[in-house]
Amino acid sequence: MPNAILLQTDGKILVAGFSGSSRVASANSIFTVARYNTDGSLDGEFDNDGRSTAFNGTPFSQAYGSAIQADGKIILVG
Repeated sequence: MPNAILLQTDGKILVAGFSGSSRVASANSIFTVARYNTDGSLDGEFDNDGRSTAFNGTPFSQAYGSAIQADGKIILVG
């Protein structure tokens, strides 16, 4: 479920939020970010499949915001 969307300077789209077993944040929620190409397809160069997830050990883990640093690194907050 997306919570934040960013457009990179190259036109690629970053979507941050959570993934899990339901449409609502739950104890199984996982911090998630995906990157899409300009045509809407997942960018396979981003973490090998277009998606990256992280579980920090707490329930309801999700990204609420994002930013891109000048060096291109992605910052997620949750």
